[in-house]
Amino acid sequence: MYSTAQKNIESGNIFPINHYIWPYYATIRIMNSGAIKKALLMAILLIAYILWQAIGTLSEYYPINNYPPSHRGEITFLGDGLSQKNDHGFVSLLSKRLAVSINDRSVASTSLHEAKIEIEKIIKVTQPSVVILCYKNTDRSEEGVQVYLADLRELTLAAQKEGAVTVLLGAERGDTNKTYEKSIKRLARETRGIVVPNILTTIDSNARFWNGDIPNDEGELRIADLIAPSLEGLTIGIAQSTQ
Repeated sequence: MYSTAQKNIESGNIFPINHYIWPYYATIRIMNSGAIKKALLMAILLIAYILWQAIGTLSEYYPINNYPPSHRGEITFLGDGLSQKNDHGFVSLLSKRLAVSINDRSVASTSLHEAKIEIEKIIKVTQPSVVILCYKNTDRSEEGVQVYLADLRELTLAAQKEGAVTVLLGAERGDTNKTYEKSIKRLARETRGIVVPNILTTIDSNARFWNGDIPNDEGELRIADLIAPSLEGLTIGIAQSTQ
């Protein structure tokens, strides 16, 4: 003779308690398996990596001082002669591509420290809307790097004080370029200027793009391709090129 409990079980009115608890125990056993632990760990690491990348990307964005350009004026390019002063130089190529006049006031073989006083005078007199600074660091000693960055900061702030948007173009070759690029990016972020950390990054290690220490025509074109996207949007209120 069946008990009432047994009849209820067989009739489906209630289920043995094992029907409720076995999925729980099964899940615990699966979770304790080595494969699942490894998969969970990998998932956690992947999520952490994605978040880290996202935070790093967001930190690259900051408001640009004096943007958009607050007054009509020229784009002034100041450098040490890296670009050829002809139609094949990257400054001329940028002027044509952006359809704006770029006044190239660079002087070949002039270090940033030597040219600093003259550059400050040029900025104060010409009142440009945009100042592009492109000077190589000629002294790679620890002290030389600090002097170079200090001079670059001083000129950037001087240009911004006159109402200009500043653009820093890094230019470094060789094994030190990664450290150099970080320093240039940090300087641009601290002074809130536009930056291209290293305009030589796409041609540095390929002799095909060089004539000695100067980029050839193909190298100049590569440099212009790299810089142009960072300058788009700066042509508001700036004199149009007649070329």
